[in-house]
Amino acid sequence: MKKRIRSLVTAILLCFFFVSADTVAASDAEYPSLKKEVETESEKEDGSARSLETDSVVYINPAYVDVITEEDICVPGEIQKSGSCRNAISYALTEDTEYCDTVEEAGAVLRSGMVARENSITVCYYGDTYSSAYFKDLCTNQIIPEALSETGNANEGDYLRYNYGGTGYKASIAADGDGNYRYYTIVFTPTYFTTAEQETAVTETIDGLLENEFTFENRDSDYTKLYTVYDYICSNVTYDNESLDDSTYTLKYSTYAALINGTAVCQGYASLFYRLLREIGFGVRVATGYGGAVSEDESNYYENHAWNIAEIDNKWYYADSTWDSGLNDKVAAGTCAYQYFLKGISDFDCLESSEMIKGIHYLIMDGNFTDTYRIEETRYIPENVSECTHEYETVVTVSTCKKGGYTTYTCFLCGDTYIGDETDALGHTWDAGTVTKEATTEEEGIMTYACMVCSETKTETIPVKTLSAPSVTVCVSRNNGKIRLTGKVMDYENSSNYYEITGHGFIYVTKSLLGARTLTVNITGRTKVSINGIGSTGNYSYIQRFLLTF
Repeated sequence: MKKRIRSLVTAILLCFFFVSADTVAASDAEYPSLKKEVETESEKEDGSARSLETDSVVYINPAYVDVITEEDICVPGEIQKSGSCRNAISYALTEDTEYCDTVEEAGAVLRSGMVARENSITVCYYGDTYSSAYFKDLCTNQIIPEALSETGNANEGDYLRYNYGGTGYKASIAADGDGNYRYYTIVFTPTYFTTAEQETAVTETIDGLLENEFTFENRDSDYTKLYTVYDYICSNVTYDNESLDDSTYTLKYSTYAALINGTAVCQGYASLFYRLLREIGFGVRVATGYGGAVSEDESNYYENHAWNIAEIDNKWYYADSTWDSGLNDKVAAGTCAYQYFLKGISDFDCLESSEMIKGIHYLIMDGNFTDTYRIEETRYIPENVSECTHEYETVVTVSTCKKGGYTTYTCFLCGDTYIGDETDALGHTWDAGTVTKEATTEEEGIMTYACMVCSETKTETIPVKTLSAPSVTVCVSRNNGKIRLTGKVMDYENSSNYYEITGHGFIYVTKSLLGARTLTVNITGRTKVSINGIGSTGNYSYIQRFLLTF
């Protein structure tokens, strides 16, 4: 239902009085003074309708509150962003101008203009009597959200929501016959990330993909269709690290950047997946929150991030093509599967291989979103497992010293898994060992060995030291009846050290010199040296105590 201003009420010569919306009426009770304030001479003479004009309001897209500022948003009546915003407002109306009397109708008008990337969109709305608070609530909390609501059309809904930075808005409000200001002529000036020409290029490119890349057969499962689109994005889009810190380059958030330029940030990935799935008839939404790598530094968790939820078999699952795009080479080689494709709540952040650093997602969508889209607890597994053609990823577990190795094969289409290519344990490779406790003549020692592969250790005992009797050479010489023993004893703790053995005694020698002889020294007592003289009878003895130090 739409309303028209008619007869005496609709003879509109809208006057452009710049009366601040914050200084005019704040509630219906203040309208008597408002009427007097806005009356003009022309109104008295010709009976034309009274009107007032509000201040401009800046509305920033909540998805980009951390990156978009008020200075980035086009405002009605001002030249901004190199002239891309209009510098004048036209409230040119006729008595046949139709006024929407529902928020749904007003939102549809704004949506249509945004799809066409119009810089200035006029919405005529018949609403409640004006107040500043009512007007801002009407635009910010009703008309704009309605314009961005889900319609099922591929270039509306979340596609619009994540491809614009915000909007300015301003209104001229006419009074009805009773003096109530209820006829709103609102001008919205959205700030987009793409132009109408760029959106045309997106549409043409997607049409080409639908004719060539996504030519599905009737027998193709929904899973195959979803996977094909997801794989296309992961294989053809790279993350735009170069412009990450450039706040003036907003194209990086767009579907155009991902699809045409081949590089974007997460919003570009997510809105492209949204657009493509909508084109082939799937339910899909863009999810926003925080994401980052798991680490001891929890600040890594809190970076703005966007991903998707997708519907298959009447159930909803998470998908993050931004993070999975870094795996496309390994996926193509069959050595890895996508880690964030159609996952549930419990396993969305649980990697099944060591190909990536484990990530974390923190959803910040409101309760209406999570209540409407109930995400499954675990990942999606196709129902027709028996008919699956099986495309396996392989994860190799190498042999260790103690355990054998094997390869795990997991089908990333249906989840089928098996183990093959088993190998034997390697066994330990021990080093030469290190003495960790010296042996003594009373206690055993300890020798410790370490495996040079896995660093496992083992120990062996070192036996108690036993000292064998050393051998010395005894030389006998005639020197005033003396006999002299000389020799060496080895140090058993250090084989390079020797102790000299010397001693002497008295003996009566009547015959010639006895040559050198070798004898064993008794290290615990006395050593008796017997010398037999040549041609003589009897034994000659010498007893010497050797004090050996070890």
